[in-house]
Amino acid sequence: MSGVPAAEPGPTPKASPARLSPRAPVTPLIDIWGDQSMPELKPCPFCGYPARLSVALVQQVWHGTAGCSHCTAQTQANGETYLSTREVTAEGWNQRARPKREWII
Repeated sequence: MSGVPAAEPGPTPKASPARLSPRAPVTPLIDIWGDQSMPELKPCPFCGYPARLSVALVQQVWHGTAGCSHCTAQTQANGETYLSTREVTAEGWNQRARPKREWII
């Protein structure tokens, strides 16, 4: 032997925390103010998947984003309060283009 003392065994590694699978069920969004009612969002107009809404305070301005959970379609809005930003963002996402009128001459 080379005269080097044997290394002491280190602590046993802890089990890693359980990770969510990508197919885990999605819990409904709950309003941070406690009313548990989020605005209804229409499905994506391009692919039909459900939409998601998020609101964040960035540099003292509320920023809202509504977008598709599948493709990259999204809309954004800013507001003075959390609740007004949430409503304006949902209205922007739910707005759809009107069909063209056919002119009869």
